[in-house]
This record gives sequence, C-alpha cells and structure tokens, in this order.
Amino acid sequence: MAKFNNLVALLALFLLVAIGSGKEFITEDMAPSPLDGEAIFLEECKYLIGHECGIKIFQAIFKGKIANIPSCCGKLIVAGQACNDGLLENLFETSNVKTAYPSVDLNTARRRSTQIFNKCYSLEGYAFAPSA
Repeated sequence: MAKFNNLVALLALFLLVAIGSGKEFITEDMAPSPLDGEAIFLEECKYLIGHECGIKIFQAIFKGKIANIPSCCGKLIVAGQACNDGLLENLFETSNVKTAYPSVDLNTARRRSTQIFNKCYSLEGYAFAPSA
C-alpha cells in the first residue's frame, strides 16, 4: 500500500490543477507540443489533465479501473494523445512504477493508454479517433 501511496503522490505532483473542459472549446492548436521543450510540454499537459483526472487515468492504466474515466474524457481529449503519452513515459522514467506494477511494462501501459484515449474520443461524440 505504501508503494501505491508513493505513486499516487508522485502522480499528484505531475498533474496539479484541474481545469474545466468541454469539446466546444477544443481547437487543434490548444494541445501542447513537444516542440515547446519537454519540461514546458509536460507542465502544460499536467495542467490540462489536472490532478484528479491524472489519478483516475493512472488507476485505469495500472489497475484497470476504467469506470471513473468518462468524467475526465474532455480534459484528456483537450490535452491530446501526445500529452498522454509524454506523461506516461515520464512516469516510467522518473518513478518506481515498474517495481510497483511489474506486470505493466511501458508497451502495455501505452496500449492501455491509447485504448482509454480512443474510448474517450468516442464518448465525447467524435466519429473517429485521431491517429497517434
């Protein structure tokens, strides 16, 4: 349980401030770009996804708890797949997630993350998910 609490605390640091979302505000140029510099990019991603949704997404990827994800879909779509991928890769590089969840390697986490993103994309009323 201590490992999980440490991971949740680490993820909470990654995903600080929750913002409102709604697909009516989505524009292509809203999503942060890795070309802005990795640190700036990840901070913008954390801001867009928010603390609460970051924890829900983490739990969906690593513990299979997908039930709470729909409430975060708007934020995830606004942030974009690149943000989702960047935060996931950063988590694997900077935390003990590999030790705490040995059955979930980076490739498995990426696959689950993409499935969640695509599910959100369909729940938000879009006809198709963007290619990653």
